[in-house]
Amino acid sequence: MAEEAGLGYAPLSGETRARVQAALEPGLRADNPLDAWGTGLNARHSYTEALSAMMADEGVGTGLYVLNWRGEYYLHEMHAEALIAAARQTVKPLAAVSNFSGSDDRALAARLADAGIPLIGGMQNAIGAVRALHRHGPVARFRPETPQHPAADRWRHSLAGRDWVGEAEGYALLSDFDIACPAHGLAGCRDEALEIAARIGREVILKTTAPGLSHKSDAGGVWPGLATPEAVAAAHDALSSRFGGAVLVAEMVPPGVEWSLGAINDPDFGPAIRIAPGGVLVDLLTEHALLMAPFPEAEAAACLSRLRAARLMAGYRGRPPLAADALARIASALSRLAWDLRDTVAEIEINPVIVHAGGATATDCVIRPRRG
Repeated sequence: MAEEAGLGYAPLSGETRARVQAALEPGLRADNPLDAWGTGLNARHSYTEALSAMMADEGVGTGLYVLNWRGEYYLHEMHAEALIAAARQTVKPLAAVSNFSGSDDRALAARLADAGIPLIGGMQNAIGAVRALHRHGPVARFRPETPQHPAADRWRHSLAGRDWVGEAEGYALLSDFDIACPAHGLAGCRDEALEIAARIGREVILKTTAPGLSHKSDAGGVWPGLATPEAVAAAHDALSSRFGGAVLVAEMVPPGVEWSLGAINDPDFGPAIRIAPGGVLVDLLTEHALLMAPFPEAEAAACLSRLRAARLMAGYRGRPPLAADALARIASALSRLAWDLRDTVAEIEINPVIVHAGGATATDCVIRPRRG
C-alpha cells in the first residue's frame, strides 16, 4: 500500500539498528517496520526507546504507530504513554493509526491530540495523509509544544460559563494576546463619549454594546467617521435612544485592505484559523486558507502569499505596500489564543482586520464562549 502511494519504508542505519536492538527483548529483531512486542517486560520503556531511535534516524521522515487502538484498555494506555514520550523527543511528525473501527477511542484521540499526535482511522487514510504531508513541503509537528500565554489562565476563568462577550471586553482579550486593537473606551453618557473622543484625538466611530447583536451595522448600531464633538454627541444620543446601555467609542483606523480572521474549535481536530479577504473582497475573491492552531508567524506569512488577495498588500498597481507581516503576526497570535483557550472559546470572528501601511488592526470582533 505504501509503495503504491509512492512511499517507502526508510532503511535504518547501522547505528539506529543497534540502538533499537538494545531496547528490545532477546529474540526480537530491529527492523522497519518494527514489531517490538515480546513478553511485555518493560514494554513501555522498550517501545519509547525503539521509537525514539527510529525517529532520530536521518532517513526517517514520518512515524506511524499502528495498533487496533481502543480506549480504556490498559495495554493501549501503555502504548499511548510510550508514543507521547517518544513524540517529545522528535520534531518529526508522528501519528497513531487504528484499524479497529468498532471501538470508542474518542477520549484516547483527544489525549493524543493534546500531545500533538493525530489518531488516524485506517491504514489507507494514514498512507494518504503521509503522502499529502510530504508533498505539501517541509513537515512540522502537528502542534508544537510551546508554553501557554501568561494571560491564558485569567481569561479561561473569566470566560467560563459565559453566553456573551462584549466588544470592549473582546478588545481587551485580543490585546492581552498581542493583537492590535483601536484605542477605545466605554461611555455611559454623552459627556463620557465626548471625553473619550477628545482623548483619542482623531476621528472616531461609535457602536452600540447591546448584547447578542452580532451584525451591528445592519441594525443601525454603528456610526463611523465622527470628527466633531457635535457629531459624537448626536451619534451617542441616537444609539442610546435606540439600543440603550453603554456606547463604545473607538478610533477610526487608517484605510487599507480588509481581511477576515476566524477561529473555529472543531470537536475532532481542535482549533483552526481561517484567513480570508474581508469587506467587499469577500464576494469578489472567494478564497481562504485554513491552518491548524497554533502556528508561527512564518507559516501564516507563507500561507497568505498563496492567496490572490495578498497582491493588494504588495504595492498593487503602484499603490504603497501595506504591512502584510502584521497580518501574519495577528493570525499567529489568534492561533495561540484559540489553542490556549480551546476549552473555553468555541468561536472567534475578527472582521475586519484592516491592513494599512503602518500595521494591521482588529477593528471588530465577535467571541462565542464554549458551553458545557
